[in-house]
Amino acid sequence: MRLITSKDILGQMARWAVQQHPFHEPTGLFEVCRLIDEKARAEFKDSVPGLPMRWFKDSWELRDWLRAILADHPALTAWNTPRSGPAGGGFIAVSRFDGPAPEDDFIDLDALLINVSRDAWDDAEDFDKDSAAA
Repeated sequence: MRLITSKDILGQMARWAVQQHPFHEPTGLFEVCRLIDEKARAEFKDSVPGLPMRWFKDSWELRDWLRAILADHPALTAWNTPRSGPAGGGFIAVSRFDGPAPEDDFIDLDALLINVSRDAWDDAEDFDKDSAAA
């Protein structure tokens, strides 16, 4: 069990969306973060005034919470669709030496949510270790 703050989640969402987006400027990022913040403020307890936080049993529970919130968000649908549209049959040939052109690339939403939840979880673990050492 770890106590995760809404700011931990928002910071990791911004980081990973920018890092994984082929153009490093995901349209709708602020709307996605605003929705996460609104849900957190409604569902999480404020242990510190103005800082919603919640206990999660593991990073997978956090990922599932995010998935339930963001499943139908239009920005995530756009991030998961190449700007060029699907190539013939939906497949693009790449090698280990070159990736797809940015127009043909997209964000893998499962990977995004796993990265966000794992790193928010790891940040909370680091905080726990630092707090115990102090």
